[in-house]
Amino acid sequence: DATHKIPLANFELATSNYREIVQRFFTFLRSAQSSGFLPVYCKLTECFRVNWCLNWLASKAGCSIPVNVFELEELIEKLYEHKLKEKPSKASMERMLEVMVYDYATNTRCKWHDEHDVVYCALATTKKYAYCISDSLASIYKFQITSAHIPKKDLTYGTKLNPKVLVLDHYYQSKPTENNLIRQYFHSPNEATASNVSSDKSCVPASNLRDYPIAAQFGRGRGALAAWLNFPSRSLPGLKQ
Repeated sequence: DATHKIPLANFELATSNYREIVQRFFTFLRSAQSSGFLPVYCKLTECFRVNWCLNWLASKAGCSIPVNVFELEELIEKLYEHKLKEKPSKASMERMLEVMVYDYATNTRCKWHDEHDVVYCALATTKKYAYCISDSLASIYKFQITSAHIPKKDLTYGTKLNPKVLVLDHYYQSKPTENNLIRQYFHSPNEATASNVSSDKSCVPASNLRDYPIAAQFGRGRGALAAWLNFPSRSLPGLKQ
């Protein structure tokens, strides 16, 4: 009631037929390619709550729910690692999933929450995560963004999530490796002017980096700081030299 605003009593859409709810849930999760069920993903902070709700629903319906609940952040991490051979940071993934640009997107919330203008909606949250993931992975997996990935009216701007930032953020939080593929992802192979910027005192060609606008490409935070470390002659965004 405090978030989703669904009345605890006298709710016109409520039902006590828990077995029917479970059957509809099974129908939704049943895979067309096999006799099993599709996995359920949610944020790590919600895993316990989701599992508890599923077990409660099963007890009310008098059956078991053979559904596995997995961490959504781990799924995103594996999708990045599969293509880039590097992991994004947990903090970057959390920021990606918490963007507000889709909170009021059309055809996102269920009919009841849309009519009552309530942002907290399970359907809206699920779609929002799908929008953010699609927008972030499009440039990595080279697929065309359509209205099936994000709301049609947002196709021209979306969230502008830069997959490089997610991985770079993780790179600067972890120990540098000798053969780092992310440096190949960022650097141009043309020139070689040395600049000692890493924590292990190894030399990195500063002029090998593409001359991109820091604010436009990295926004604020660790991404901007990481870019500034490679352009020490520039001032940090928001600061004047």
